Amino acid sequence: MSDLAPPEPPAPEERLGIEAVDPPDSGADNDVTNDPWGEARGNRGAGLGFVPAPRQAQESNDEWAAYANNVGTASASRPDYKLATRPGDRTGLIFGGFENDSDGDDIERKLRTIMQGAEGVVNIKALGKFGVAGKVTFETNDLMWAFIKAHKGVEFEHNGNARAIWYSIEKTTEERQGAAKMSAIIRGLAKHLVEVNGKDETTARRIIDSDYKKGIVVFKELPNVIDLSGDTASSKPLSRTRLIQKNYFTGVFEVLEGARVMNEFKDFTWDTLMLEANAEERQRS
Repeated sequence: MSDLAPPEPPAPEERLGIEAVDPPDSGADNDVTNDPWGEARGNRGAGLGFVPAPRQAQESNDEWAAYANNVGTASASRPDYKLATRPGDRTGLIFGGFENDSDGDDIERKLRTIMQGAEGVVNIKALGKFGVAGKVTFETNDLMWAFIKAHKGVEFEHNGNARAIWYSIEKTTEERQGAAKMSAIIRGLAKHLVEVNGKDETTARRIIDSDYKKGIVVFKELPNVIDLSGDTASSKPLSRTRLIQKNYFTGVFEVLEGARVMNEFKDFTWDTLMLEANAEERQRS
C-alpha cells in the first residue's frame, strides 16, 4: 500500500504553531505590504498614474521560501525558521486547500475575506507567487487562539467547495513532515477498516485515534454496554489498544505486538506501512 501521499488537512489535535518573524524590509511600500486589508499587492496604485512593481520571481524573503518556491527535494536542507519552541505559543496560521498553482493575489484576496471581522490580524500573505497556501499573522498569541476557538472545526468555502480551505497553526519543516507521516498512517489504517471490515469512513476515522505530537496511534472502541451499577446509566469507558508509537530517540515508527494480533488487522500489511512511514529516517541513518 502506498499511502504516503500529500497530507490531508490537519486534524484538530495536531493544531499548534509559531511566532512568526516578519521578513526583512524588501524596499516595497510599507503601506501596502504591512496592511493585511489592502488589495492585492500593488493594486493601490491603480489609477494613480503609475504601474505597481511586479512580484519577484522567487519569494526570497519569505520565511517559507523553500516551501513556497518548491526549492530542492524532500530531503534537501531547509532554513531554520524562528518559531516559538512551543507550537501553542506561535502567532501564525497557515491556510491551505487552494488549487495547485493558485495565483498569490487570489489566495490573499480569499484570506482577507475569511479574516473580515477578526481582531488582531497584522499580516496576510500568500506563500509564493503561485502556490496552494497562505499565511495569516496575528498581533498576539491570544488573538490567534480567539480566532481558532471561534472557528473550531470550521473549513471555508472556495470555488464551490464548501469545505475547501483548512487552517493549522504554523509548523516547522520537521513538524510538517511528522504530521504528513501520521496522516498517511491514519489513512492507511482507516482505509483497511472500510475496505476489509465494512466500516463507514466516518466511523473508521473515529476508531483510529492519535497523538500527532508524540507519534502515537491507538484503536479505540466504545462497547455497546451500558453500566447500570451507578446512580445513572452510562456507557463503560472507552477500550483503547495502542497500535503504533514513534521511538523518542530515533524518530522511527514501530508497530506494537498488540496491534498485530488484533482480528481487525489480521490481514493488514504492517511492515509495508512502516517501511513507507520510516523511509526518510532510514535514509538518514
